[in-house]
Amino acid sequence: MIPRTSTNLRNRVNKLYLPRTKALYPLFELISNSIHAIQEVKENSTNGQVGRINIDLLRIVSVEALEQVESLDAYPVDSFVVYDNGIGLNDSNFTSFMEFDSEKKAEIGGKGVGRLVCLKAFRELHVESVYRNYEKELKIRRFKYKRTKTGFEDYEENIETNISATQTRVELKGL
Repeated sequence: MIPRTSTNLRNRVNKLYLPRTKALYPLFELISNSIHAIQEVKENSTNGQVGRINIDLLRIVSVEALEQVESLDAYPVDSFVVYDNGIGLNDSNFTSFMEFDSEKKAEIGGKGVGRLVCLKAFRELHVESVYRNYEKELKIRRFKYKRTKTGFEDYEENIETNISATQTRVELKGL
């Protein structure tokens, strides 16, 4: 089942202003979300887990071509991938994700528009998250989020997994 929102996502993103000088703001949003997810794990756990965020930059080129050039600037950036070992996109966080202008993170400065900013600068987001469901079982939620009326594509949730901890991987695709 594809989640539904009552707002036209494409129209909302089109109305959003993001100056060219803030082109990396979507990456900042993902890193900020990762930090919040890691803090949420620490608040709900006593195992002393160390938070981790990895960021990959993907260019439009083969690895062989990159090895032969003097300047990486010759090959434009296509995508960023941000991976964290935070709480994951559990049901509560996913409900907040679906709500435009969510107040979930208002106390820590969140405005509830991060995913909109991401879609303003990138063609789509690919999200895969391992989260704990209400029965405390680890499950996977994955989807593509695009600048369409509904936003969601290829949505799946409650997927069985052998992964032993919560985590999230988000790719900002198509700069």
